[in-house]
Amino acid sequence: MVQAAAVATRYWWKQVRLVPGIGVNLVTFKDKHTTSTIRFFTLMAWATVERMGCGVVQCGSVYNVVCRYNPRGNIVNSIVYQKGAPASQCPPGTRADATYTALCA
Repeated sequence: MVQAAAVATRYWWKQVRLVPGIGVNLVTFKDKHTTSTIRFFTLMAWATVERMGCGVVQCGSVYNVVCRYNPRGNIVNSIVYQKGAPASQCPPGTRADATYTALCA
């Protein structure tokens, strides 16, 4: 199950290279992205997400990974994230995680 989650995460990150329109310098979620595979990456990367939960289930030889985000991202014409140093704008009461230093915890 952990391997399935890792494969899903790699797939989401791969979309940044495969789908034009979202990346380091262009971070606005547009209407055209709502039906693109990039939407899986942007949900995961959305800056204002405070809580995330994922589940993995095996159906025969196929694994399905489903994640929920709160508050939800992918808001058309909104910024996916602010460019800057990782974990440099952590919300009050949080700081850069000791292990995953690019994430606020």
